[in-house]
Amino acid sequence: MRRAVMLLIALLLVAVIARGEEWIRHISPDGRFAVHERRSGETVDAQLIALPSLEKIMPLANGAGHLVWSPDSRRFARSIDEGVHNITVAIYDRSGSSFNVIARIDTFPGPSSKTKPWQKGWRDTGREHQELRPIRWLDLEMLLLGAHRSVRLQKGEESTFWQLDAQFTAKLDAKGKLARSPLTILRRDFIDAEQSPPKLVSDHVAAPREWQLSSDQSIALVEAEGVLDLIEQRPGEPARVTHLRKQLEALFLPNFRDCGAEPLDAGPPFSIDGDWFLQGAERVVIHCEASTNPRGDQRSKMWCARLDAVWSIKEAKFIEQKVVRGFCGSLGGGDTGRVAARSPNFRIEVREQLDASQRATGAFQAFIVPEKAGDAEPLAQRLSAEQAPSVSYRISPDERSIFSEWGSSQGSFRTLFARGEGVRFAKAIADPASGEDGFERAMWEFCRTTAGYEPPPSRRDCAFVAWAPDSARLLLSLRVEINGTVRDWKVYWNTRTRSFELTPFLTELNARAVEESFSSLKPFCAEPVDPLPSLEALDRQIAEARAAFDEDWKECSAAEKQRIQKTAPRTWPEVEKKAAIWRADGIAEIEEVAVEFSRRWPEPEREQWRRLSLAGGFRALRERIGREWPWR
Repeated sequence: MRRAVMLLIALLLVAVIARGEEWIRHISPDGRFAVHERRSGETVDAQLIALPSLEKIMPLANGAGHLVWSPDSRRFARSIDEGVHNITVAIYDRSGSSFNVIARIDTFPGPSSKTKPWQKGWRDTGREHQELRPIRWLDLEMLLLGAHRSVRLQKGEESTFWQLDAQFTAKLDAKGKLARSPLTILRRDFIDAEQSPPKLVSDHVAAPREWQLSSDQSIALVEAEGVLDLIEQRPGEPARVTHLRKQLEALFLPNFRDCGAEPLDAGPPFSIDGDWFLQGAERVVIHCEASTNPRGDQRSKMWCARLDAVWSIKEAKFIEQKVVRGFCGSLGGGDTGRVAARSPNFRIEVREQLDASQRATGAFQAFIVPEKAGDAEPLAQRLSAEQAPSVSYRISPDERSIFSEWGSSQGSFRTLFARGEGVRFAKAIADPASGEDGFERAMWEFCRTTAGYEPPPSRRDCAFVAWAPDSARLLLSLRVEINGTVRDWKVYWNTRTRSFELTPFLTELNARAVEESFSSLKPFCAEPVDPLPSLEALDRQIAEARAAFDEDWKECSAAEKQRIQKTAPRTWPEVEKKAAIWRADGIAEIEEVAVEFSRRWPEPEREQWRRLSLAGGFRALRERIGREWPWR
């Protein structure tokens, strides 16, 4: 298979050198990561990216090489061309939101390269090629690697190549130490020694390219042009041929159709490439990818997906199968920006404007990018270089409204956008003549006319608190001056009446603000206009919010641990202890607030209000990880 893959890469190189092209491949098993490669002439830019946002994670020097993921997507190994006829392997481990190299493999186990196993009379010319290549992960810690070595030999005026093909495993222990098994020799002879296919293969497949045989040679897995066949020959029975490529196409087809991408011009609607391994006479293990963009066409909408499956030879069916989508959309040849927010059906990206005429009104632009089919739509919001990294967007649960906010010592803004056709959003309140946003001005005017309060002279400050579960209300907390002291004053924006309002609950809450200082994060939820969600629906909200908080905590803590252990390793135990206290105190606080909040409502609804507050509390605590990160 190694030679077939190298031939495929060579053919692709011939096609892409003529024009700049890009594609996505090497999708992780969980569908969250992949490699984005862009070629222009002989220049290759490879980036590990997040999916489906295409957000860049880290560059991969010298291209991605051959890359294989561990089953849990926390590690990957890739081949690296070091030059001078030497290809090594690096193993990466996930750390926070990125990956770090934890091991390098650059030599074969066993005899040194000085060993000369070829026949006497042949002289080593010193021209040697050594290649290591990751094949697949056998489990979460053990990697199977392929080893190839070729040496140019000469005898008089005659010359040839001697080659070695072998395999070995590498396993990382808990301390990160690498243990390697001895070499298993697959082939060791002169490179021009012919290998004829066995009769089981040649009788059923014309021009086979690669084949694998079971130990008793009764089963063969055969590759040819556009063919992946499984051939079984039982004693006294006619051979049974299973066209596995057709079976793979059937598994990919629903995901492809759901994307709506254009099929390939001829033949199957998408290409399939990957690795498949015959495990004894029982099963075939498959790790492959399908794509409508195998040659990197920038202009067409592309789709790609990954399949991990196991085919039972005895049962003649898949006994394990998992298809994950890598990407559905147009790469467009351009850079993607920071993903500032995400909802189930679209994400918000902040992109740098490369055109000089566009940069005159703001160096950055926000875009609404559909997760499935459709083009990105610009949001009516130009951003400066200072605003772009920290502007935040809060998408309502029904995806019909977006609240945007940014603030610093130099200024601030709050804008509300309402959805129109498709994924187009317009300002909820705008000046008809100038088009300037009027949301924040209207908000402070409501506060002034309703309660008589003004913002502090230094700056106007307002914080997002929560969206109501039915998306009918947006709860905001304004910092106002009351009797010479800065307090929190709460207000709702009603998306149905398109106006600001106060409910009896907010009126009571604001009355208390005169006597005591309330955190801008309390309460953690907004009152819906529609009836409260059921207890089961609220339990799902709590579970989702808690899972998102735990995931962010895990990623951030891993990144901070790595940072601190590099700069001040002795302080880590104390820092870890303080962070655990911060986490426990935060969870205790939102649970206490939920109970106190629920007591303000009639008895029959109290449990629903408590759970609604608890779900909002975990969302707020998740945001605090970034805003007041305890490790620092």
